[in-house]
Amino acid sequence: MATLTVTNNTSLTLGSTSYAVNRSYTVECEWADKRALTVPNSEVSLLTIGTPATSGQVPNIVFFMLKCRDTTTGLRIRFIDTGNDAVDFKVDAGEHIVWHDNKLEVNTTGATFTAYVTLDTIFVNGDGATTDIEYLVCSRKIT
Repeated sequence: MATLTVTNNTSLTLGSTSYAVNRSYTVECEWADKRALTVPNSEVSLLTIGTPATSGQVPNIVFFMLKCRDTTTGLRIRFIDTGNDAVDFKVDAGEHIVWHDNKLEVNTTGATFTAYVTLDTIFVNGDGATTDIEYLVCSRKIT
């Protein structure tokens, strides 16, 4: 069992007015993994989510952070429910992305929301070249 503490502090000043949004919370994790690696320019599977977890799988996601450690090349990250929905995000060099669940819904027509599907794979690839990344993922035990 591990305890993950997440703290976000954001402030903005517009003219003489300041705004702040601060949040801190903890997550009890049954399983966690942190890795640093280099990904190629072609898409590769980073994580597979499955219940129950088997070798090479994460049972679920309660926290996922991926940082592009590269100083010149960004990356593309794809969250997918195989056979259903997929969504791609661009992460610029030196930037990061945070995800708190394994649910997603994507609609390209602007139609009304229907239902979340369960994310089952995370893919990544360098944006034009190999890219150095680092990620942290935490999950809870499913009973």
